[in-house]
Amino acid sequence: MRQILLFTLFFICFQTVAAQKLFHQYRQLAKAEKRWVRCHLFVAKRAMRCTRLTEQLYEQAKKDSLITGPENGGKPDAFRHALWMALLTQNIGAKKALKLGIAHEKANYEFFLKKKNEYGELPDSMGSVMDVFNNQKGADLGLQHSKDSAQAMVQLVFRSLINGELRIIKTDQSGRFLTCDNQPINIEKYSGCWNIPKCLAYSG
Repeated sequence: MRQILLFTLFFICFQTVAAQKLFHQYRQLAKAEKRWVRCHLFVAKRAMRCTRLTEQLYEQAKKDSLITGPENGGKPDAFRHALWMALLTQNIGAKKALKLGIAHEKANYEFFLKKKNEYGELPDSMGSVMDVFNNQKGADLGLQHSKDSAQAMVQLVFRSLINGELRIIKTDQSGRFLTCDNQPINIEKYSGCWNIPKCLAYSG
């Protein structure tokens, strides 16, 4: 009850139009992400700003051909998660940032159960393992470079990416997913499955 009251007061603090916009964005979140917001009301707006900024910087990096490859499981995916956590850590602290990252992975599982795609594909277990690894790397960068600008953080994350410090999903030259034994995976065989025998690889 106390959390619901605080949540109500949080939105009253804003003008009506802004409150409606925030409430609409809140309603779009998965259950796990909504729980994070209710537990972190006083930093939720900053987290939202960081998320928007991450998307803007990510889209610009793709436009500048700084990162290429598949958005799900590839270098863009690793870059996006690490940058998001780095910016969040700078603004709300590593502990809260990583908890939001965990909430996002739980949301991905909710999407999987509802058969909802993320960046054009259904989430799976190895994608979540990859995200958690890259989230931690991003949080570490945010702690180490807490005063750096967002643009400087883009370069730091990109450097980590090309140095192989992040993780991506292993594929062959044709873009087919591979097992850790370098065997091509017949994705159709695993249609609707959460656990697919994909393999993590270094990002460099």
